[in-house]
Amino acid sequence: MRKYDSTDIFNPLNPSWTQEQIFKFLYSETYRKLLKRLVRCILLRNDIDISFLSPNDDAIAYTDGKVIYVNPANGIFSVLKQITNFLLAVIAHEAFHGKYTNFPLWTKKIGSVSIDKQSLYKWLGNALCDARIER
Repeated sequence: MRKYDSTDIFNPLNPSWTQEQIFKFLYSETYRKLLKRLVRCILLRNDIDISFLSPNDDAIAYTDGKVIYVNPANGIFSVLKQITNFLLAVIAHEAFHGKYTNFPLWTKKIGSVSIDKQSLYKWLGNALCDARIER
């Protein structure tokens, strides 16, 4: 296995990388697979996947219980190491939604209320689950 040092052009933490190189790395299949492996280790589940959102998407991350959708180019952080740390934190948070939320039951219950109340119920349910996750 090859070892990297801080001056190596292929080292993703190399400060000489251009924004284009960082962007290409963040949207690479290799990076997506790394994040997916980490989530699977956290949850001890092999049925969860990672999907990248469009760089133009306003969302940072969300999940449907089967896929964690994340936007590596959201713009919150500009340094690759910070981006990776932030993405890992967000992905771990979304992964725990998968652990603590019964999505089939949740979808059924949300579908049973009137359309005008669905967004409120989703917000409240997410807030309660977030409190449990962040505890």
